[in-house]
Amino acid sequence: MSALTMAFIPGTRYQFACKMKSPYLFGKKIEPSKFADSATRTLKYLRDEYGAHCWDYRVIHHIFQTEGGALECFTDWQIADYVITKRS
Repeated sequence: MSALTMAFIPGTRYQFACKMKSPYLFGKKIEPSKFADSATRTLKYLRDEYGAHCWDYRVIHHIFQTEGGALECFTDWQIADYVITKRS
């Protein structure tokens, strides 16, 4: 079981902000505040689903829904690239 599985509550909205790894985007230097504003989005957590076996464990997919209705899916490795905060 994933450590992140217990952190998410079904039906709750979470704000995802991309962790800034580089001050450059497409070769142009950007201000951190502008990057944070454009890379932040709100997703509603739906559920976890098990994926394929990877080495000694099963991959867990965290499934979220955008405000437009599309589904987003993240693994633990992918979700580590974001700063996630609970929206009220």
